[in-house]
Amino acid sequence: MKKRILALLLSCAMALGGNMAVAAQTPQQYEGEDSLGGYWHEGEGEWINPLADKPLPFFSGRASVFSVPSTGANSYSTVTSAAKYVKRQMLARNEAFTYEYTGSNLNSANIQQTINRVFDKACGITSSPVEGDYLRYHLTYIRWSFRYTSTKAEITWSIQYASDAAREQTMKSRIQSAVAGLSLTYDSDVVKIKKIHDYICKNVTYYSDGTWNSHSAYSALVDKRAVCQGYATLFYAMCKQAGVGVRCVSGNSNGQSHLWNLVKIENSWYNLDATWDSVKSGVSYNYFLKSDKDFKGHIRDMEYTTVDFHSQCPMSAVSYSGAVGTPVLKSAVSAGSTRIKLSWSKVGTAEGYYIYYAVGSGGAYKKLKTVRGGAYNSLNISGLVPGKTYYFKIRAYSGVFGDCVSGDSGVKSARPRPEKVGKPSVTAQKGALKVKWKTVEDVKGYDIVITYKRGGETFKKKVTVRASSKKRQSKKVKNLPHGAVCKVKVRAFTSGANGGSVYGNYSQTRRKPVK
Repeated sequence: MKKRILALLLSCAMALGGNMAVAAQTPQQYEGEDSLGGYWHEGEGEWINPLADKPLPFFSGRASVFSVPSTGANSYSTVTSAAKYVKRQMLARNEAFTYEYTGSNLNSANIQQTINRVFDKACGITSSPVEGDYLRYHLTYIRWSFRYTSTKAEITWSIQYASDAAREQTMKSRIQSAVAGLSLTYDSDVVKIKKIHDYICKNVTYYSDGTWNSHSAYSALVDKRAVCQGYATLFYAMCKQAGVGVRCVSGNSNGQSHLWNLVKIENSWYNLDATWDSVKSGVSYNYFLKSDKDFKGHIRDMEYTTVDFHSQCPMSAVSYSGAVGTPVLKSAVSAGSTRIKLSWSKVGTAEGYYIYYAVGSGGAYKKLKTVRGGAYNSLNISGLVPGKTYYFKIRAYSGVFGDCVSGDSGVKSARPRPEKVGKPSVTAQKGALKVKWKTVEDVKGYDIVITYKRGGETFKKKVTVRASSKKRQSKKVKNLPHGAVCKVKVRAFTSGANGGSVYGNYSQTRRKPVK
């Protein structure tokens, strides 16, 4: 008969942020052989979603290391590998699972620390709309139990979720569809944020059905009703889908647990609360892109007030006012006989850009084009006169909070000229070379230049070819000396504004001996 030696020490700690609350029972010792071998100890703990205002009926009977079998395939020796396994189980909405963790000098304290680290890493921020903070705040309750020796632990997680696997299987496509319907592709970050904010405020009604279902993003998106957790996690998922920097932040508002968001615009972060901006009369902006100073009635949980968190999400000192930054015009270069390409720095607060031009350095500027979409950072301008010098500058504009236009960018100038001809192919023939090249648009013809040396003297031969509509052109250049190693290059030309010719750059040189 096995002898049982029982010593009980009960300690309890509660963490309402990302780290788990440990209710550890240490140790229970048993002598005899089992799956771990030799002496082993027991412990347990729990984590409660920080938005739980009151105790809820979580598990009538929790899973334990005695009821959920562990397999050798689920054995890990690092936090990263264990976290990957745990995240897979969470994403599949599995309610109970067990894995082995191996190490040295294991004890209750360092196993509990490892569980905390595994939890945080499993809920770490990624580019996925349904991971990171979305996953963290769809967990409502976690209880775990573990037994261990000094080198191995069996750890069982029992989890309750705000939404089940069937609903979550549909969420990726539903989130994609909702974001696609907002046409955000060419919008700047601030416009994306406003469109997502307005969509949620207009389509979701604040409502609690007394269960965790109303805390889910699914309830907000599909049922169109939810509490703050549904608002904030749906906003998080849609911003992630749109490529916007976003976080969820838990805390307290008006004496109640609450969840809201932070969003990133350029290099600064702002507070946003879609729940409080969702009003019966439509959409409010009282809690839209606010600094901490102006974000009244919100107190963050401790984990979101640390130096480390603020270094990850540095807050703007002032609320967003609708002002738009001035773009930097990086370049203006010829893109063909009648085209110039402009490139500029994107402005994260812009709704679009106004393009202005002038002819002559002292000429008056006229508006040439309006580019709608703050994510654009280049434009090809066509219909210009070859060889003529044009001067450009741009301004950013925004209508997020009324019409606002930035100052002028710097000025860049360029003149259109034919594109550079690609490197030609050259075939040697008796006393001749056959030159082939790919045609370029809007040109009158091409110059073929061949140079070679004979008797210490350099000779140059130039042949002009009229442009054709073919995709490739060729020309046989005759009367070349046998054995001469020739350098061949091609350039295009067209007619300029004053009747002269405007030339493009020469192609790369091709070397070929004559037969």
